[in-house]
Amino acid sequence: MEAGTIKAGSVVAATTLSVLTLAVFFTLRNYGPQSAVRRFHQAVASRNPTEMSRYAEESPTNPELLELGAFVYQNMMTVQPRVIAVQPGSNRAKVLVVYQNRYAATQPVVFIVDQDAKTHTWRVNCSATFSAIMDYTRSVNAF
Repeated sequence: MEAGTIKAGSVVAATTLSVLTLAVFFTLRNYGPQSAVRRFHQAVASRNPTEMSRYAEESPTNPELLELGAFVYQNMMTVQPRVIAVQPGSNRAKVLVVYQNRYAATQPVVFIVDQDAKTHTWRVNCSATFSAIMDYTRSVNAF
């Protein structure tokens, strides 16, 4: 075999492996509780309650959905949210998101994400998440 020649079988194998890898990652990009939180943030950026409700358990007119949407939008105006940790469960997961501004001040938020038993899709539980935010705020302000 000459130096610098490439066998056709090697090219086909490499191409097949590349396509398979891309297909797996493309399929899994919208899977899991952290993905539901990411898609919820993208919907909040659109400022459309109907779009937000696609990734939430609540309806577009639910006050908790609108309150959580306003809270997330306000935080996203100056900072980029980062998923720090995921605490998985069978039907419920907790996703820790941190909003950190350019001065390194952080606002941690635990998003409660539930999995639908029939469709197996993950959705943000806005009522539980907003309640957790309010509990955290009250505990911080108590000091």
